[in-house]
Amino acid sequence: MPKITLGPSRRAIFLAGAALPLAGCEMPYGLDFDTVKRSLAVSTGLETAPGITLEQASQIPYASIGYRIGSSQEYILVLASTVSGNLLWTAADHRALVTQAGRVTRSAGFDWNLGDTSFSQPDPVATGLQNMSTNVLLTRTLDLRDVNRFGIGVQSTFRPKGPTTISNFGAKLSVVEVVEDCRCDVIDWAFQNTYWADAGTGFIWRSIQTIHPNLDALTIEVLRPPG
Repeated sequence: MPKITLGPSRRAIFLAGAALPLAGCEMPYGLDFDTVKRSLAVSTGLETAPGITLEQASQIPYASIGYRIGSSQEYILVLASTVSGNLLWTAADHRALVTQAGRVTRSAGFDWNLGDTSFSQPDPVATGLQNMSTNVLLTRTLDLRDVNRFGIGVQSTFRPKGPTTISNFGAKLSVVEVVEDCRCDVIDWAFQNTYWADAGTGFIWRSIQTIHPNLDALTIEVLRPPG
């Protein structure tokens, strides 16, 4: 589909405003972002540099995730707050993601951002992908404020692909892979998300999620889970 465009002045205003409520979080335990990035290096599930060991990961005293934009290098976000199931992950460069049960519902500080997500029914990502045995449908709405689109409907079909294993800091995890085929007719936007959910708990250890038609998909991996 053609790239959705917006005048530069409105886009700049949006990005500044969206980052403000998410950007005021300090690094936990007095660590600056460069220290965090050096200590974490790159997680084992993604390409580029070698990952850190399970022993090294156990020394990191806070929850964190790694993400890539398309084929970019990996970046690190740390958990800044948890409110009513909404997890705010942020970094010193003011990029931030909000997740619910592993799904990205908001973003700030990226070139293009997801303003908000609303559900008309329980999200299968939150209710337990590990229990899915047949295709499941979902309707949700998205706000894309930087392109002046609000409440646009997205229809999803979840397709369970079955059990598999992934590596996290050298540990083998038993997971269930589920693909979510998504369609937004109003802007002629089709995309696909993939989740790797813990076979026992449904916790999303890894995912590939598209959050904006103008931004490459995010590959997200939990480096150290909350709690």
